[in-house]
Amino acid sequence: MPGLDGFEFIKRIRQSPRLNGVPAIALTGASMHKELQQALAMGFTAHLVKPVDPADLGKLIDQLTSKPLERKAG
Repeated sequence: MPGLDGFEFIKRIRQSPRLNGVPAIALTGASMHKELQQALAMGFTAHLVKPVDPADLGKLIDQLTSKPLERKAG
């Protein structure tokens, strides 16, 4: 993403009341525990290390979207 990294992107998404509850998966080359923890602390819902197996990504998306999102009246 030119001019914007994943952490800045998720920070902006989480600041939006309409988008703050949307699941977000960090797809990175970083595999160390501290990097996983950082991604989750920054607002990502889950973390997968590249290269990502499409079946694993699909399963994770199914898991994260299997329950309805809670929407607040606004």
